[in-house]
Amino acid sequence: SVCPTLVCLPSGENKSCCSCESGHAWPSTVCHDLISCSSASPAPDQSCDYIKEMPFYGPYCEPQTGDSCGMGEPIRMNMSVRLDTDFHDDLRNSSSELYKKYKADLEKAFNASYRCLPGFVSATVTGFRPGSILVNYKVEAEAASFNQIQHSNSLVPQFLDAVYQLGPPSFTTEITDQTNFTVSPADIFEGDTVRLRCEINRAAENVTWYHSNGVTSDQIISTSSRHSLEIAVSTGKSSSTLTIINITKEDSGSYTCTFTNSSQYLKLIYKSVESIAVSPLRIISYSNDNKLSCNSPDMQANSPVLFCCIDRHLPSLTGDWKVNGAINITGKINKRFNCTEYKLNITESLCLPEKSGTVTTYTCELQTGHGARSSQNIRVTYFRVAQVRISSSVNTSVSEGYGFNLTCKSDVSNYDSISWEIQSGDRIQTVECAACIRTNKTTATSVLTVNPATRDWNGTFICTFSLESLNSSANVTINVISLPLKQNILLDPIEASIKCRMPLALNCCISANTREDYTVKFVVQEKEFRVEEKKQGNFLCYPYNYTETKCMKKEELTAYCKFINSIGQEVNSESIRLRLIP
Repeated sequence: SVCPTLVCLPSGENKSCCSCESGHAWPSTVCHDLISCSSASPAPDQSCDYIKEMPFYGPYCEPQTGDSCGMGEPIRMNMSVRLDTDFHDDLRNSSSELYKKYKADLEKAFNASYRCLPGFVSATVTGFRPGSILVNYKVEAEAASFNQIQHSNSLVPQFLDAVYQLGPPSFTTEITDQTNFTVSPADIFEGDTVRLRCEINRAAENVTWYHSNGVTSDQIISTSSRHSLEIAVSTGKSSSTLTIINITKEDSGSYTCTFTNSSQYLKLIYKSVESIAVSPLRIISYSNDNKLSCNSPDMQANSPVLFCCIDRHLPSLTGDWKVNGAINITGKINKRFNCTEYKLNITESLCLPEKSGTVTTYTCELQTGHGARSSQNIRVTYFRVAQVRISSSVNTSVSEGYGFNLTCKSDVSNYDSISWEIQSGDRIQTVECAACIRTNKTTATSVLTVNPATRDWNGTFICTFSLESLNSSANVTINVISLPLKQNILLDPIEASIKCRMPLALNCCISANTREDYTVKFVVQEKEFRVEEKKQGNFLCYPYNYTETKCMKKEELTAYCKFINSIGQEVNSESIRLRLIP
């Protein structure tokens, strides 16, 4: 004995078989180095002895705690071994006597062989397979080292009847819950670069990666243009990273990494499987195509926000926007949950009149930060609200029978149509007169000519330039003032003889429907005489008794009446022919 808690007995040259006293245990730091001492395992009620080099300087046994060797959480080790004898179908049936006998004999041998593994719980046969006979069994114990498992395997023939013909030892151990398998990123999209990393707390000789897409069996992954493998092995640790560049949907499926150590008697495999799903980076919602008035004060104050969104929240998601169009209005990028936003900075200086109605394409591109990206085009049609001006050849009023021109001009040369309307009270009527309207597309000018004016042309003239759904208008009000038309002035007489110094009744009449008070004068040989209005039936008449005092000779005189309206415009009647008799 070398210490009060440790009992050691000599066992060959410079070696001893040591065990801990009751209530004590080996520290966890030496757990993986413990190799059982005797060629045959002790009885179930005896403690296990382990080989120690002499002289022995520790570490020594310590009072048993939850952290001591053998007190850890047991793991399951799936194992198999081959028996060199023919397979019987009864071994497929767990109720058969042969199955029960094989199971009982093998479990007895396995439990005896593995009981000195730290933290050993049990060894259980799980089934048989052809070839010759492959025995599947599981061992539950603390995580064991390669040498510990190999040593326990070497003990099996001592506890198994020779009838089972355990051939040249062909043990395989597979451990599935001791590998740290990570996948980055967690959400994987087509085009991403994906890293799968496996790590174990053991030194391994070989690392192999497999892929299965659910249709084909596991395929070994080799280095290629899209696959790279990194392996790092150090004392007590092994890791491997599989990098897949520009991943595709076909790369979905299960990935298996295996770390392998082999000897003549044992093949130890650390195995872990993870499944990945590769999805398209799909933009599921985005701004509709827009039509915007880029010189509208309201639009400039409340610029719209374009957006593109995917179907899930990704912390690494970023968005980029590209602008392509004659009107180069840019914006500010903002990330919002699973969307990228682009708040337009609309300014009138970028809204050129000659570019009104053109389309600017905004391309949003969403990126995962790992290589995958997806884009969507959003079309924005920019319209400039036209500044339309209308001018008149007359001030605001024109008399019936006179003509006038209205000129309408827009600062936006790109338009679909120009229309003219007249509004009188609540009534709006479209001007449909091809001969009256002349339009110059190049200068964005339209001229409406009215000649002669009648009361039908009285009202507010509206000129409208239209581009798609955007209308820009200007208006001017023209008052058509009543003035009799020359042909509507009735004369009495049309011609007559007039005696010297004898009065002659002259009369001119118009319809009593007029709404204007006229100034009316009779004009005889350039002499004007103001006359008064008299109602005669359905007519308004203006009589005058004319006396000629200059009677030197026979001659023909000319007389007519002149109507003057409120704006000073006038019309003369036809002439009355007077033959002077001296």
